[in-house]
Amino acid sequence: MKKSLLLIFVFFFTLTAAKAKKELSGIIVYEKDTVAVTFLIPINVFTLSPKYLKLQEGVKYLNAEGKRKKIYPEEAKEIQFEYLGENIRMISKKYTVQGVFFSSTSVIFLKMEVDGYLKLFLHQSTQTSSNFNGQGSTSLVTSYVVQKGNGEFKKLPTIEFRYEMTTYFNDCPELVTKLEEKVFRKRDRVKIVEFYNANCHNN
Repeated sequence: MKKSLLLIFVFFFTLTAAKAKKELSGIIVYEKDTVAVTFLIPINVFTLSPKYLKLQEGVKYLNAEGKRKKIYPEEAKEIQFEYLGENIRMISKKYTVQGVFFSSTSVIFLKMEVDGYLKLFLHQSTQTSSNFNGQGSTSLVTSYVVQKGNGEFKKLPTIEFRYEMTTYFNDCPELVTKLEEKVFRKRDRVKIVEFYNANCHNN
């Protein structure tokens, strides 16, 4: 009996988690216009954060007449909404995903972490792996990417961080020194971007 109740609880919790959404006021920024809407933001009930992986592909919203619609990255410059005190900006960008055997580019909404000449974005993807029994599992991967101006994206590495970043920031000797002296480490991505914008580029 207890096992059946537990299974029922897990089923309904999973169903509720899958459908969890917040109605949040925000704006859609077009090329020549800005429209106020109510976004239907999917929320991860475990972390209480928006499901950025879903938002990257498009966002559902209610227009002024209360009709349900969806905005895709190809249709707008960005969307903005406030959640838990944070003004969240999702910027439409052409983003290239590279794998071992493939490379594909698509337009997605990327969450902006830091604005400026050097921008910092959050990107999410899924990764599939298999165990010794041949059973596969899918996990969510969160990574961060930077972009100088309108140039190419550079994914912040998880290994050889100092070497790759000193090469990428070779136009900023002050920042290279701080990286080499371990003043800035991997966890300091926001400080690194803010330092570059404040000291290494004339905005």
